[in-house]
Amino acid sequence: TLFENKHAIRRLYLRADYAYTRMNSVITNVGGRFENSGDRDIHSAEFLGNLSFRSGHELWLSYYFVDVVDSEQGRLRNIANHIFNAGGKLSFWDDRLTISSLLTVRGGMEDLNRAAALGNPIGSLIPVNGATSVMPTGIVVTQVKPVSLLRTGIGSRNLFGFLDVNAWVYNALNLQYGDPDFFYDDRIMTDTQPKPQLSFIME
Repeated sequence: TLFENKHAIRRLYLRADYAYTRMNSVITNVGGRFENSGDRDIHSAEFLGNLSFRSGHELWLSYYFVDVVDSEQGRLRNIANHIFNAGGKLSFWDDRLTISSLLTVRGGMEDLNRAAALGNPIGSLIPVNGATSVMPTGIVVTQVKPVSLLRTGIGSRNLFGFLDVNAWVYNALNLQYGDPDFFYDDRIMTDTQPKPQLSFIME
C-alpha cells in the first residue's frame, strides 16, 4: 500500500503473486464419461493495481496468467493463458451516483472436437437411419480468437432517501464470441459454445 492519504490520493494498492499447483490422478470427462487421468502441473501469476481517490473515484488494472500441462493430454489449450482487466469508477455527490466501466481482454484458446459425418456407425453392417459416424482420426481444432469485453453501468444510492438503483450493459461492444468445451472433451461438436452479445440488467 503506497501513498495512503496523500493529497487527493486515498490509497494506491499493488499486489503480485505466483502459485505452482500439482494435481494428482485428475478425473476427466471424455466422451461424456468420467475417467481417471494423469497429473497436472499448473503455473499461475497475477498482478492487481487499485488507485482510489478521496473523492471516491477509482482506477483498476489487473493481469492474469495461467499455464496447465497434463501428463496425458499435454498443454491444455481450452483455457486463456492471458487475461487483462482495466476499469474505473467515477463517484459524485458523496458516492450517491457512480459511473463505472470494466474492459476485459481475454486471450485466444482452442476447441478440440471430432468431425462428424452422417452414415452407418463404424463397424456396423446394418444401415441405421440418422446414425452419425465419427472416425478416430477426425480431430478438428477450432481457433477461439481473443475477445475484448466491455461492461459499463451507472448506479445511484439512497435515491429519494430509500432506493438503490443499478443498471448495467454487458458486452457493450456487441461482439460475437464463444467458449471452448471446458473439459476439452472429444465430443461431436463443430462450433464453440456461443455466448450472449449485448445485454442489459437493472436492479
